[in-house]
Amino acid sequence: MMKRNLLMAALIFCCTSVFSQVKIYPKVGMVVSTQNLFFGEGVSREDSEINNRVGMQVGFGIEKSLSQRVALSADILYTQLGYIDRIKNENWSINENGYKLNYLISPVTVKYYVTNLPTHPFFLTAGAYGGIFINGKFIYSHKNLFYPSGSYSGEIKFSANEHNDYDMLDWGIILGAGVNFNIGKSELLIQSSYGLGMSKVHEIQYNSWARGTHVYGADGKNRFLAVNLGYTLPTWKRKSNSGA
Repeated sequence: MMKRNLLMAALIFCCTSVFSQVKIYPKVGMVVSTQNLFFGEGVSREDSEINNRVGMQVGFGIEKSLSQRVALSADILYTQLGYIDRIKNENWSINENGYKLNYLISPVTVKYYVTNLPTHPFFLTAGAYGGIFINGKFIYSHKNLFYPSGSYSGEIKFSANEHNDYDMLDWGIILGAGVNFNIGKSELLIQSSYGLGMSKVHEIQYNSWARGTHVYGADGKNRFLAVNLGYTLPTWKRKSNSGA
């Protein structure tokens, strides 16, 4: 429910803002992501490590001023998330499991301008994001110093019957900071943000066999750091209905 409410709030804000004075800015940037993983009680991960995935983020944002220093903003961003799970084996081999996860993420934040400089105001942001999982891919590879290596890949699905499945919706907290540079009537925006996923996008699976219960997979929550460039388009004001 929280995920759907965040997405709806972002869409409503974007639609209603079209009819009032706003800033609209296309954005493009880089995102470094991983996941906070829990593999279950008693599962040893001493010979493994979780590495980041580097992807891109592109979309647009809308900002509406509430006062001289406070504004409300909402973005719609195509975001490439994921991580790499590397496991070292005793026979000098390495299993490398890579996950490429593509989301449509919509942060809704309050923006506070710490400095009110006319040329390059600095700001802080805080809020929440909602995300929709678009598609994904897993790549499993086995590397060995003495034997031929191999790999296979496949699509990550939404069904709850496979260990590589993901929840369609995500939500979390997002914090950021940035600065605007005035360029004539427009602005160049440089912004960084950190997303702290609060929802389990996939969970541990349990299979009960005759010899006991087999546990596979993990509980995972998204984590990402994004750095974006944006350029504001010309703004406009709502037309007055008062007649002469």
